Amino acid sequence: ASMICQISWTRLLILFIGSSTYAYSVILLVFITGLSLGSAAFSKFGKYFKTDFFTAGTFYAALSGFIALGMYYTGFLPYIFVRILPFAVIRVIPVELLYVLVCSAMIFMPTFFMGAAYPVFISAATRNNEIIGENVGIYTGINTLGSIAGILASIFVIIPRFGIETGLIAAGMLYAIVSAALMLNSKRGHRVYLSGGVILLAISFNAFRKPWDPSILSSGVFVYAPEYREAKSFRDFKFIAGRNDILYYKDGNSATVSVLHSPVNERFLRINGKTDASWEMDMNT
Repeated sequence: ASMICQISWTRLLILFIGSSTYAYSVILLVFITGLSLGSAAFSKFGKYFKTDFFTAGTFYAALSGFIALGMYYTGFLPYIFVRILPFAVIRVIPVELLYVLVCSAMIFMPTFFMGAAYPVFISAATRNNEIIGENVGIYTGINTLGSIAGILASIFVIIPRFGIETGLIAAGMLYAIVSAALMLNSKRGHRVYLSGGVILLAISFNAFRKPWDPSILSSGVFVYAPEYREAKSFRDFKFIAGRNDILYYKDGNSATVSVLHSPVNERFLRINGKTDASWEMDMNT
């Protein structure tokens, strides 16, 4: 699930900050920082709560919830980028810091709970100190195999066939199922109701959440931010982005491809948000 998230987030965020070396580095930086701080927080504060399967399940429920929350405000990120970008242009803040802020808004809290939940689970599952090394080795091996499976599934099946959005939905649901299973295996009261509630909330969110707007995802704000400078609110931004008709939109193996038609009768093709061919200015390309 974590690898499905990382690949899906990377493919999503480069639509907003561009597919440069800096963008990939920043996404990886935020991801690893969240994992590290989550593990460090457990190391420091773990003694203040009971580290059993129920607690681990609670952490995974929070992780699933933050993935869902990030999906909810995905459409706002390009608008936030546009509003903050002028400060980077006049060098009030480095543009790389802007990348960090946009990425952190999406992935910091989920990765924080990823980093915290794993040691909570290990602590709950290795009560026998005589075989703690063996248990940690087994769980780490399973975790590594899961990571490999997540990478293969996301790049060869989930994203090219079903899209980035479905990838994050799948990861969030996986974490919700893990959360419910851990709660059921605990000895806490009301565990059946609580585990059922986690699954119900996850299903309800996916059932009632509005799908992402391809016009916003194709806005290419990292290149075309000046076109949105008149947007004083998110509604204005959405209106400007929606002026082009979406003729085609697809998350492919290596890029997100969109074909748009403008009100002035120009058709253009965008790769990861950037126009690379059109009837007019990019005809040579």
